[in-house]
Amino acid sequence: MKKTLCALLALCLLAALLTTGALAADEPAAAADIKTAQQAADYLYSLGLFRGTGSNPDGSPVYELERTPTRFESVAMLVRLLGAEDEALAGSWRTPFRDLYPWAAPYVGYAYAEGLTNGTSADTYDGSDPINASQYLTFVLRALGYESGVDFQWQTSWQLTNALGITAGQYVTYGSFSRGDAALVSARALSVNVKGQDYTLYEAIFGEAEDEEEPPASTEPIATYSGRGDDVITGVNVPKGDYYVEYTCTGEGNFIVDLYYGSGALSCDLVANDIGASSGRMLIDTARSRAITNGRLEIMADGGWTIQIKPVGGTTTTNMRGSGDAVTGVFTATTSRATVSSSATGAKGNFIVYVYELGGAGRGDLVANLISPESGRTSVRLVPGEKYFLGIDAGDAEWSIDFGLGGSVTRYDFGPGMVESEEPEDPGYDDPGDDPGDEPGSEKKWSYDDVTRLKGYIEDAQGYLNSAGNYAQAAIDNRLMSEAYMNNAKSAVEGAQRNYENALTLMSSRVELTYESGGTMAEKIQGTYDNLASALDIPVEGDPYDYALDFMKIVANAMGDNKTYIYNVGQLYESMLRTD
Repeated sequence: MKKTLCALLALCLLAALLTTGALAADEPAAAADIKTAQQAADYLYSLGLFRGTGSNPDGSPVYELERTPTRFESVAMLVRLLGAEDEALAGSWRTPFRDLYPWAAPYVGYAYAEGLTNGTSADTYDGSDPINASQYLTFVLRALGYESGVDFQWQTSWQLTNALGITAGQYVTYGSFSRGDAALVSARALSVNVKGQDYTLYEAIFGEAEDEEEPPASTEPIATYSGRGDDVITGVNVPKGDYYVEYTCTGEGNFIVDLYYGSGALSCDLVANDIGASSGRMLIDTARSRAITNGRLEIMADGGWTIQIKPVGGTTTTNMRGSGDAVTGVFTATTSRATVSSSATGAKGNFIVYVYELGGAGRGDLVANLISPESGRTSVRLVPGEKYFLGIDAGDAEWSIDFGLGGSVTRYDFGPGMVESEEPEDPGYDDPGDDPGDEPGSEKKWSYDDVTRLKGYIEDAQGYLNSAGNYAQAAIDNRLMSEAYMNNAKSAVEGAQRNYENALTLMSSRVELTYESGGTMAEKIQGTYDNLASALDIPVEGDPYDYALDFMKIVANAMGDNKTYIYNVGQLYESMLRTD
């Protein structure tokens, strides 16, 4: 892959930074993130796919990114995305429209001749009228070779652009739309394959590209929150892509942060889980495959804290050292398979490492799964030339990771730094022996909060499994979109697995829940998790009825088992209430 195409992919990641304004379908998007829209517009401008409306004193173009584009401007963008601007300007076109501006006439003429646009009446085009989101997304889909009325309905064009990864749920009506939105959407569309082809829209326009310098990826936080004690923060928006939470907290007790996917959603990602003064980074798994719109952060803390949401960026070597939870910078694979040596020392606890493809989807490949202090080796498959980063769950342990490829060492340490430390509060006990927490084994007992969290994880897993089954059924019902639906189905299964992982982590630190018939609930949940892995391995090829049906059978079994877990945890919760 040429550097230009890599640069385009990097730009598409940047273009995913749609913030609050972009996530409301009836408000202009780019106004909330003018910097990212500017980057997208600059890149498209350099390719001749986006035009300014004037010039600044320094000669740079004026884009008016916060303004709604007109029908004239939008059809011109469509023609450029088709790579047909030269043909349009050189042609002599006849249309029935009597209200075309001279500069726009060639673009409208070409698009009308190709059946890509129509007028508002038999002889008017009304090109000065504003365009809405559904209309522009329709233009983009036509540039990719999709036909409205056949592959999609223009009124709900966002359904297909969501499935193709061009949008991520930001546009669910045909409300307002800005020139900044147009730049962001167009940039994403360039990295999407043309319908029925194995090449992207970018390659269709430009063919084999010359080597070019890659534009830098933004590493600036998209949101920062700070406070003290327990809190709930609403209106949290995270774009689809690779993002993580960087946190610092003070105090002596638990610091737990859940990021919920929407204002009314029950499903969430655990993005911080520490005890005492600490800091670290945790990947937001959900945002890799779908945007989080109007979500909320629920924070449990007894001290000060700061939370930043940042895009994955920067660079790293493949020989790393550090401490605590971390999300690393990015490295480029130079081999198809690496033997990774990992070790964790210090505090006893889980040491789990995944390697993720930048801009990819899914859980990633497991690099290490140890209990500190321990070491081990794992073989990992990579794609030479592609970019990767690591997500590390290490608690308080010191760790090292070496892909065996030589090179210098990158050190990852996250000190308190962002908030001032504070003296621990006096709990009021005259003698340490009076502290109920000193009772042997008390730290392993289940509390109401523990059971509530466990119940939430299991119920959230059921919600993901329901979605996976629905997507698989949609793959059978709509063969044209079967691959996209199956990708969504597999992402939903990964969501269920994440919740099982959270449940298993909680259960590992508490008294075992044992069935009278033998075995533990943790063992049974682990079995369901492992069975779901076989669903993810089903290849999406051939007849959708076959592969989607096989997928649904595995998911259906998991749903049945999961209902049992929900009942069991509910019984535990009820028994705790009765013995209060």
